[in-house]
Amino acid sequence: LFELDTVFALSFNFYFMTAITPLYIFRENYGLFKKAKFYLLYAAAVNLISSIVLAYLIGITGVVLGTILCRLTTIFYLEPNYMYKEVFKKSSWNYYKRQLIMFVATVVAFVISYFACGCLGVGIWQFLVKVIICFISVAATFIICFFKTEEFKYIVNLMKEILNKIFKKNKEKIS
Repeated sequence: LFELDTVFALSFNFYFMTAITPLYIFRENYGLFKKAKFYLLYAAAVNLISSIVLAYLIGITGVVLGTILCRLTTIFYLEPNYMYKEVFKKSSWNYYKRQLIMFVATVVAFVISYFACGCLGVGIWQFLVKVIICFISVAATFIICFFKTEEFKYIVNLMKEILNKIFKKNKEKIS
């Protein structure tokens, strides 16, 4: 029901919301509340002002863009720098490099899915085909981009263990 630019803005906002969730978890677990309260106050002010101004200029998409601007300029920028400097005692460069790689992989998966699904019509069967296309294109993109990383290998091993346990239980039930 929304215009395409609003859908893109909402998707982009969701991406950054999930990308910074580990920062929230880390901050809460390490008790970094004192410094964070200033970031959060600053973020609230940036979000309020930018959302109001952008809503006035471009409507509902502006509200979402204001939130994205807030997240990029405060939480996504300030918190990692603080944590890496104060807690890890090293540069946050690798964090941002990994975030950029993840973002590029996500954009590539999105573009592939968007154009592959764009030629299909509307209907239940077309929707199911679109779901399959999106799943395959996202999975393939991320496998190609990250199959050599330690995290990917860890997840593959974890999946193998889970599948082994499931098949072992099924064999025991059959016997």
